Amino acid sequence: MKLPSKKNYSEIIKKCYLDLLYREPDTEGFNYFLNLFKNKNLDEIGLIENIKNSDEYKITPRRIDLNKFDDKRNETNIVAMYRIKNVDRWIAKSLEYASEVCKEIVVLDDGSTDDTLKICKKYKNVVDIHRQTGLPFDETRDRNILLKMALKRKPDFIMTIDGDEILMPNSKEILFKEINLIYPTAPVFSFQFIPMWEKPNQFLDKGKEIKWRERMVRIQGQPKDMHFEQTDFPGNLHPSYTLSSNKSSVIVRSAVKINHYGCYTQTLREQKYEFYNKHDPNNTVFDGYRGILTNVDNPKVDYLPEGEFDPNII
Repeated sequence: MKLPSKKNYSEIIKKCYLDLLYREPDTEGFNYFLNLFKNKNLDEIGLIENIKNSDEYKITPRRIDLNKFDDKRNETNIVAMYRIKNVDRWIAKSLEYASEVCKEIVVLDDGSTDDTLKICKKYKNVVDIHRQTGLPFDETRDRNILLKMALKRKPDFIMTIDGDEILMPNSKEILFKEINLIYPTAPVFSFQFIPMWEKPNQFLDKGKEIKWRERMVRIQGQPKDMHFEQTDFPGNLHPSYTLSSNKSSVIVRSAVKINHYGCYTQTLREQKYEFYNKHDPNNTVFDGYRGILTNVDNPKVDYLPEGEFDPNII
Protein backbone atom coordinates (compact mmCIF):
# COMPACT_ATOMS: atom_id res chain seq x y z
CA MET A 1 0.00 0.00 0.00
CA LYS A 2 1.56 3.27 -1.12
CA LEU A 3 0.77 6.01 1.35
CA PRO A 4 1.01 9.76 0.78
CA SER A 5 3.18 11.93 2.97
CA LYS A 6 1.56 13.05 6.21
CA LYS A 7 1.28 16.65 5.09
CA ASN A 8 -0.97 15.54 2.21
CA TYR A 9 -3.50 13.50 4.22
CA SER A 10 -5.78 16.47 4.80
CA GLU A 11 -5.64 17.63 1.19
CA ILE A 12 -6.47 14.13 -0.12
CA ILE A 13 -9.48 13.78 2.19
CA LYS A 14 -10.81 17.22 1.26
CA LYS A 15 -10.27 16.62 -2.46
CA CYS A 16 -12.08 13.26 -2.39
CA TYR A 17 -15.05 14.75 -0.56
CA LEU A 18 -15.27 17.65 -3.00
CA ASP A 19 -14.84 15.44 -6.07
CA LEU A 20 -17.31 12.76 -5.00
CA LEU A 21 -19.76 14.42 -2.61
CA TYR A 22 -19.41 18.08 -3.69
CA ARG A 23 -18.85 19.27 -0.13
CA GLU A 24 -16.18 19.80 2.49
CA PRO A 25 -15.72 16.86 4.88
CA ASP A 26 -17.59 17.07 8.16
CA THR A 27 -15.38 17.04 11.26
CA GLU A 28 -16.33 13.50 12.27
CA GLY A 29 -15.66 12.02 8.83
CA PHE A 30 -12.45 14.00 8.38
CA ASN A 31 -11.01 12.82 11.70
CA TYR A 32 -12.07 9.23 11.06
CA PHE A 33 -10.26 9.00 7.72
CA LEU A 34 -7.30 11.03 8.97
CA ASN A 35 -6.71 8.51 11.76
CA LEU A 36 -6.89 5.63 9.27
CA PHE A 37 -4.25 7.33 7.13
CA LYS A 38 -1.99 8.01 10.10
CA ASN A 39 -2.27 4.41 11.27
CA LYS A 40 -1.42 3.17 7.76
CA ASN A 41 -4.81 1.49 7.38
CA LEU A 42 -5.93 3.54 4.36
CA ASP A 43 -4.67 4.95 1.09
CA GLU A 44 -6.35 7.21 -1.46
CA ILE A 45 -7.90 4.31 -3.36
CA GLY A 46 -9.36 2.94 -0.14
CA LEU A 47 -10.76 6.35 0.76
CA ILE A 48 -12.49 6.62 -2.61
CA GLU A 49 -13.97 3.15 -2.16
CA ASN A 50 -15.23 4.04 1.32
CA ILE A 51 -16.96 7.17 0.05
CA LYS A 52 -18.45 5.38 -2.97
CA ASN A 53 -19.93 2.73 -0.66
CA SER A 54 -21.67 5.35 1.50
CA ASP A 55 -25.42 5.99 1.39
CA GLU A 56 -24.74 9.65 0.73
CA TYR A 57 -22.74 8.91 -2.43
CA LYS A 58 -25.46 6.59 -3.75
CA ILE A 59 -28.01 9.45 -3.80
CA THR A 60 -25.61 12.12 -5.04
CA PRO A 61 -25.95 12.87 -8.78
CA ARG A 62 -22.76 12.40 -10.76
CA ARG A 63 -20.87 15.09 -12.65
CA ILE A 64 -22.70 18.10 -11.36
CA ASP A 65 -21.56 21.62 -12.21
CA LEU A 66 -23.18 23.64 -9.46
CA ASN A 67 -22.54 26.90 -11.27
CA LYS A 68 -24.55 25.90 -14.34
CA PHE A 69 -27.83 25.04 -12.65
CA ASP A 70 -30.57 27.02 -10.97
CA ASP A 71 -30.82 25.99 -7.31
CA LYS A 72 -34.60 26.69 -7.43
CA ARG A 73 -34.58 28.72 -4.24
CA ASN A 74 -37.50 30.82 -5.49
CA GLU A 75 -39.57 27.73 -6.26
CA THR A 76 -38.89 25.75 -3.07
CA ASN A 77 -41.21 26.18 -0.12
CA ILE A 78 -39.42 25.35 3.15
CA VAL A 79 -41.69 25.81 6.16
CA ALA A 80 -40.02 26.24 9.55
CA MET A 81 -41.68 25.02 12.75
CA TYR A 82 -40.90 26.80 16.01
CA ARG A 83 -41.92 25.60 19.47
CA ILE A 84 -41.02 28.47 21.80
CA LYS A 85 -41.36 29.98 25.26
CA ASN A 86 -39.63 33.07 26.67
CA VAL A 87 -36.83 33.36 24.13
CA ASP A 88 -36.97 37.08 23.40
CA ARG A 89 -33.18 37.30 23.69
CA TRP A 90 -32.69 35.06 20.63
CA ILE A 91 -35.89 34.86 18.61
CA ALA A 92 -35.33 37.96 16.46
CA LYS A 93 -31.96 36.71 15.18
CA SER A 94 -33.32 33.19 14.80
CA LEU A 95 -36.26 34.34 12.68
CA GLU A 96 -34.05 36.71 10.70
CA TYR A 97 -31.77 33.91 9.50
CA ALA A 98 -34.56 31.36 9.15
CA SER A 99 -36.48 33.78 6.93
CA GLU A 100 -33.61 33.72 4.44
CA VAL A 101 -34.29 30.06 3.64
CA CYS A 102 -37.88 29.51 4.80
CA LYS A 103 -40.72 31.10 2.86
CA GLU A 104 -43.10 30.50 5.74
CA ILE A 105 -42.78 29.98 9.47
CA VAL A 106 -45.33 28.53 11.91
CA VAL A 107 -45.02 29.08 15.64
CA LEU A 108 -46.37 27.37 18.74
CA ASP A 109 -45.92 29.54 21.82
CA ASP A 110 -46.24 27.66 25.10
CA GLY A 111 -47.21 30.61 27.30
CA SER A 112 -44.43 33.18 26.90
CA THR A 113 -44.52 36.02 29.40
CA ASP A 114 -41.77 38.13 27.81
CA ASP A 115 -41.68 39.85 24.38
CA THR A 116 -41.29 36.64 22.36
CA LEU A 117 -44.73 36.75 20.73
CA LYS A 118 -44.51 40.48 20.07
CA ILE A 119 -41.25 39.92 18.18
CA CYS A 120 -42.64 36.98 16.18
CA LYS A 121 -45.54 39.06 14.90
CA LYS A 122 -43.11 41.52 13.30
CA TYR A 123 -41.86 38.97 10.76
CA LYS A 124 -43.89 38.62 7.57
CA ASN A 125 -42.69 35.05 7.07
CA VAL A 126 -44.42 34.08 10.32
CA VAL A 127 -47.76 33.07 8.84
CA ASP A 128 -49.42 31.18 11.71
CA ILE A 129 -49.12 31.39 15.51
CA HIS A 130 -50.74 28.98 17.96
CA ARG A 131 -50.67 30.18 21.56
CA GLN A 132 -51.43 27.94 24.51
CA THR A 133 -51.26 28.41 28.26
CA GLY A 134 -51.78 26.23 31.28
CA LEU A 135 -51.32 22.87 29.56
CA PRO A 136 -49.13 20.09 30.98
CA PHE A 137 -45.68 20.07 29.43
CA ASP A 138 -45.64 17.74 26.40
CA GLU A 139 -43.09 18.25 23.63
CA THR A 140 -44.43 15.52 21.32
CA ARG A 141 -47.99 16.86 21.51
CA ASP A 142 -46.74 20.33 20.62
CA ARG A 143 -44.57 19.16 17.73
CA ASN A 144 -47.48 17.26 16.21
CA ILE A 145 -49.62 20.40 16.45
CA LEU A 146 -46.86 22.28 14.63
CA LEU A 147 -46.63 19.55 12.02
CA LYS A 148 -50.32 19.94 11.17
CA MET A 149 -49.88 23.71 10.98
CA ALA A 150 -46.90 23.34 8.65
CA LEU A 151 -48.56 20.80 6.34
CA LYS A 152 -51.44 23.22 5.74
CA ARG A 153 -48.90 25.48 4.02
CA LYS A 154 -48.24 22.76 1.38
CA PRO A 155 -44.47 22.70 1.93
CA ASP A 156 -41.77 21.00 -0.08
CA PHE A 157 -39.76 20.65 3.12
CA ILE A 158 -40.38 21.17 6.81
CA MET A 159 -37.59 22.33 9.10
CA THR A 160 -37.67 22.22 12.90
CA ILE A 161 -35.93 25.07 14.74
CA ASP A 162 -36.01 26.06 18.41
CA GLY A 163 -36.10 29.66 19.55
CA ASP A 164 -32.55 29.62 20.91
CA GLU A 165 -31.10 28.22 17.69
CA ILE A 166 -29.74 30.34 14.83
CA LEU A 167 -28.81 29.17 11.34
CA MET A 168 -25.32 30.23 10.36
CA PRO A 169 -25.05 33.21 7.98
CA ASN A 170 -25.33 32.50 4.24
CA SER A 171 -27.09 29.21 4.85
CA LYS A 172 -29.26 29.72 1.77
CA GLU A 173 -26.22 29.66 -0.53
CA ILE A 174 -25.44 26.14 0.69
CA LEU A 175 -28.83 24.67 1.52
CA PHE A 176 -30.66 25.17 -1.77
CA LYS A 177 -27.79 23.63 -3.74
CA GLU A 178 -27.89 20.64 -1.41
CA ILE A 179 -31.61 19.96 -1.51
CA ASN A 180 -32.23 20.66 -5.20
CA LEU A 181 -28.94 19.87 -6.98
CA ILE A 182 -26.62 17.70 -4.92
CA TYR A 183 -29.20 15.52 -3.12
CA PRO A 184 -32.44 16.04 -5.08
CA THR A 185 -34.05 12.85 -3.73
CA ALA A 186 -32.70 12.75 -0.17
CA PRO A 187 -35.61 12.47 2.30
CA VAL A 188 -33.90 13.70 5.48
CA PHE A 189 -31.21 16.29 6.20
CA SER A 190 -29.26 16.58 9.44
CA PHE A 191 -27.38 19.61 10.74
CA GLN A 192 -24.40 19.93 13.02
CA PHE A 193 -25.32 21.60 16.30
CA ILE A 194 -22.72 24.01 17.69
CA PRO A 195 -23.03 24.73 21.46
CA MET A 196 -22.20 28.44 21.59
CA TRP A 197 -20.39 29.56 24.74
CA GLU A 198 -19.98 33.03 26.27
CA LYS A 199 -18.65 34.84 23.15
CA PRO A 200 -20.14 35.35 19.65
CA ASN A 201 -17.57 33.11 17.90
CA GLN A 202 -16.81 30.70 20.75
CA PHE A 203 -18.28 27.24 21.28
CA LEU A 204 -17.89 24.43 23.78
CA ASP A 205 -15.64 21.81 22.23
CA LYS A 206 -17.29 18.48 23.00
CA GLY A 207 -15.12 16.51 20.60
CA LYS A 208 -16.98 13.45 19.35
CA GLU A 209 -20.05 14.52 21.35
CA ILE A 210 -20.81 17.36 18.93
CA LYS A 211 -24.25 16.36 17.73
CA TRP A 212 -25.93 16.03 14.37
CA ARG A 213 -29.71 16.26 14.41
CA GLU A 214 -32.26 15.45 11.74
CA ARG A 215 -34.13 18.71 11.37
CA MET A 216 -35.39 18.87 7.78
CA VAL A 217 -37.63 16.45 5.90
CA ARG A 218 -38.64 16.36 2.24
CA ILE A 219 -42.43 16.02 2.14
CA GLN A 220 -42.63 14.23 -1.21
CA GLY A 221 -42.99 10.52 -0.53
CA GLN A 222 -44.06 10.91 3.09
CA PRO A 223 -47.15 8.97 4.29
CA LYS A 224 -50.27 10.87 5.27
CA ASP A 225 -50.06 9.62 8.85
CA MET A 226 -46.53 10.93 9.52
CA HIS A 227 -46.05 12.14 13.07
CA PHE A 228 -43.61 12.65 15.92
CA GLU A 229 -43.55 9.80 18.41
CA GLN A 230 -43.78 9.64 22.20
CA THR A 231 -40.60 9.33 24.29
CA ASP A 232 -39.77 7.47 27.48
CA PHE A 233 -39.25 10.67 29.46
CA PRO A 234 -41.74 12.75 31.49
CA GLY A 235 -43.49 15.35 29.35
CA ASN A 236 -42.07 13.64 26.28
CA LEU A 237 -38.76 15.36 26.88
CA HIS A 238 -35.93 14.75 24.39
CA PRO A 239 -38.17 13.96 21.41
CA SER A 240 -36.66 12.68 18.23
CA TYR A 241 -36.80 15.32 15.52
CA THR A 242 -37.18 12.53 12.98
CA LEU A 243 -40.69 11.69 11.86
CA SER A 244 -41.96 8.16 12.50
CA SER A 245 -41.82 7.44 8.77
CA ASN A 246 -38.12 8.35 8.41
CA LYS A 247 -36.37 6.01 10.82
CA SER A 248 -34.86 3.89 8.07
CA SER A 249 -34.31 6.71 5.58
CA VAL A 250 -30.98 7.83 4.16
CA ILE A 251 -29.89 10.86 6.16
CA VAL A 252 -27.69 13.47 4.47
CA ARG A 253 -25.43 15.67 6.55
CA SER A 254 -25.81 19.27 5.47
CA ALA A 255 -22.88 21.67 5.44
CA VAL A 256 -25.17 24.19 7.16
CA LYS A 257 -24.55 24.53 10.89
CA ILE A 258 -27.08 25.50 13.55
CA ASN A 259 -25.64 27.55 16.39
CA HIS A 260 -27.32 26.73 19.71
CA TYR A 261 -27.44 29.38 22.46
CA GLY A 262 -29.36 27.46 25.12
CA CYS A 263 -26.26 27.21 27.35
CA TYR A 264 -24.56 30.41 26.23
CA THR A 265 -24.19 31.93 29.72
CA GLN A 266 -23.87 30.61 33.24
CA THR A 267 -27.36 31.91 34.04
CA LEU A 268 -28.87 30.06 31.07
CA ARG A 269 -27.07 26.86 32.05
CA GLU A 270 -28.44 27.06 35.59
CA GLN A 271 -31.95 27.72 34.27
CA LYS A 272 -31.76 24.74 31.90
CA TYR A 273 -30.49 22.50 34.69
CA GLU A 274 -33.38 23.55 36.92
CA PHE A 275 -35.90 23.10 34.09
CA TYR A 276 -34.86 19.53 33.32
CA ASN A 277 -34.74 18.52 36.98
CA LYS A 278 -38.17 20.02 37.54
CA HIS A 279 -39.73 17.95 34.77
CA ASP A 280 -37.52 14.88 35.05
CA PRO A 281 -36.26 14.57 38.65
CA ASN A 282 -33.91 11.74 39.58
CA ASN A 283 -32.98 11.13 35.98
CA THR A 284 -30.40 8.38 35.56
CA VAL A 285 -30.06 8.23 31.78
CA PHE A 286 -28.42 11.67 31.68
CA ASP A 287 -26.93 11.50 35.19
CA GLY A 288 -29.39 14.00 36.60
CA TYR A 289 -28.43 16.49 33.87
CA ARG A 290 -25.23 17.35 35.75
CA GLY A 291 -23.41 17.58 32.43
CA ILE A 292 -25.08 20.94 31.80
CA LEU A 293 -23.08 22.44 34.66
CA THR A 294 -19.79 20.55 34.38
CA ASN A 295 -16.55 22.00 33.03
CA VAL A 296 -17.85 25.51 33.61
CA ASP A 297 -14.72 26.84 35.32
CA ASN A 298 -12.21 25.55 32.75
CA PRO A 299 -14.18 24.56 29.67
CA LYS A 300 -12.49 23.37 26.51
CA VAL A 301 -13.54 25.83 23.84
CA ASP A 302 -12.92 26.40 20.16
CA TYR A 303 -13.81 29.14 17.69
CA LEU A 304 -15.96 29.32 14.58
CA PRO A 305 -14.41 30.89 11.48
CA GLU A 306 -15.72 34.19 10.19
CA GLY A 307 -18.92 33.70 8.25
CA GLU A 308 -20.28 30.90 10.44
CA PHE A 309 -21.59 33.06 13.31
CA ASP A 310 -23.31 36.38 13.89
CA PRO A 311 -20.77 38.79 15.43
CA ASN A 312 -23.54 40.94 16.88
CA ILE A 313 -24.81 38.32 19.31
CA ILE A 314 -24.61 39.62 22.89
